[in-house]
Amino acid sequence: MTVAHNVHAFGPHLIRPAIALLVALTGCAPDFPPETEDPSLLAGNKAGITCSAVYLAGRALADVRVDELGGMTPAAYAVADPELDVASRSASVRYAADQPPRIAVYRDGLGCTTLPPGATLADAAALPGVAVPPPPGDPSQVPWPDGDRLPDPDAAAASDSGRLARVLEAAFDGRSYGAQTKTIAFVVVHRGRLVAERYRPGFGPHTQYRTWSAAKSIASALVGILVGEGRLRVAEPAPIAEWRAPGDPRAHITLEHLLHMSSGLEQRGAEADRVYFGGVDAVAEITGARLEAAPGTRWHYANRDTLLLARAMREAIGDDAAYWALPYRTLLHRIGMRSTVAELEWGGNFVLSSQVFSTARDLARFGLLYLNDGIWNGRRILPEGWVAYTRRPAPARSTGLAALWRYRVLGLMGYGAQFWLVGGLPFVPDDAYAAMGSRGQSVVIVPSRELVVVRTALDPEVGGVFFRHDRFMRDLLAVLPE
Repeated sequence: MTVAHNVHAFGPHLIRPAIALLVALTGCAPDFPPETEDPSLLAGNKAGITCSAVYLAGRALADVRVDELGGMTPAAYAVADPELDVASRSASVRYAADQPPRIAVYRDGLGCTTLPPGATLADAAALPGVAVPPPPGDPSQVPWPDGDRLPDPDAAAASDSGRLARVLEAAFDGRSYGAQTKTIAFVVVHRGRLVAERYRPGFGPHTQYRTWSAAKSIASALVGILVGEGRLRVAEPAPIAEWRAPGDPRAHITLEHLLHMSSGLEQRGAEADRVYFGGVDAVAEITGARLEAAPGTRWHYANRDTLLLARAMREAIGDDAAYWALPYRTLLHRIGMRSTVAELEWGGNFVLSSQVFSTARDLARFGLLYLNDGIWNGRRILPEGWVAYTRRPAPARSTGLAALWRYRVLGLMGYGAQFWLVGGLPFVPDDAYAAMGSRGQSVVIVPSRELVVVRTALDPEVGGVFFRHDRFMRDLLAVLPE
């Protein structure tokens, strides 16, 4: 029984407004952006975001100051604006007169890495990682979805294109689906065809943007691939070396507990700001948390659980060069996601809970992989049954009124294995599920309608700004053929 079926029993006249509020709020999905007022963390945040936006996505610094750095928490405005060093492809942010600036450095094929406090540009030479060459061929000459060459629209599709265009135009006006929202891109794929796409000025089909927590779903796919190879098993303890001491209760945390956000680890620090922006020892930070609840008994949305999945993958592979190539060799390049970059922190760990940069088209390809049960061009990428497993509700997450009490409005959504279960919300088919991230990122997959809908955005982190996905999905589904 779905959450929606439970709540509808109490009357739609009471539940519908709460559901609409939920859908609005989940347009900015929970990423827990930094609430800290630590100037060093905020400086690291601004340096990292600026570095990726300028050197990876090709954005102008003036635009980055307005868009990517706009709408941040008030404390961030007390920290200096970023400065660029084009020769070293770095961004730096000063935060204290007696301290060196925080620095983030770009490297080809690897994106940007924020250095620890006190580090200088000379330290960048020691950063780990290997660049993976892209697959051969010119994507502009390769047909969609493996490439970017789209077929000419047929007459039947042209009759609906005007209505689709009006829906997408409204999604960019900052009013129709939420005041002050800033949509970057929308891509709609229906029955395998890219039927509509639109971009904000300054962005385009090849402009990468941070996925925020939508990256967690990519992490889930990588885990699934390693499960299919026999390197990982969901029911067995996660291979975390730091938990192998005799009597350590964390040794009972399985991979499944991490996938389901049910590790039982302490909630304090689960947002991982210090890993993202602080330049701490990431391994010590994510593995050092104490156990607060028995594994599998408490659901708590935690960036730390996803970072532990990345740690488990690194240990299971046992070879850093193979680990750094993993996302590209096994997933991204196999399904045409040529523009997607998974960034590393300075210790060589993928930050798969947030710091993946991608395009709307690449995210649509990812959605198509799941829509097609993990098969791409007749080749199985994800192991058989993995997509169904992904959509299975996490057992420890409460449902019905208990979920509303525990998680407030977010309790009206379900959670699977690093995917949100959004079916049953107004105007959203019951079987829909989604990868979601802060500031409005979403990849909604609707099997019953053979539909993938991608939105990337720059919605502010503060001020109660949200995109009304409920209204958008209502209008979109109305113009798509059944």
